[in-house]
Amino acid sequence: MSEAAFGQLPLLDRAPHVGDVLAYRLLEIGADLQPSVSEVRFGRVIGADTATKAILLQPHPDAAVHPLTYRRAKALALRQAEAEAIDLGSEEEEEEGRYWLA
Repeated sequence: MSEAAFGQLPLLDRAPHVGDVLAYRLLEIGADLQPSVSEVRFGRVIGADTATKAILLQPHPDAAVHPLTYRRAKALALRQAEAEAIDLGSEEEEEEGRYWLA
């Protein structure tokens, strides 16, 4: 969605209800520790608490392609790969008869 189209969306003049689809942007901290505003994202309200004015959003239309879900899945895959590499490394050292003491 373009910036112009985002700016033309109507403002919500009431509390969001479950089932509403909201357009939003996030303030993100980049790898260089500088803040930046994200691209426009969409979320469907799946929970709302009027007392605390908090809402729970589900990525819309497809959670599988949402940027946050992708980043989370990529980070998890990298952690799993690193853990497997550490496990394999220790097995190889034991097979070769080398032991390291910390």
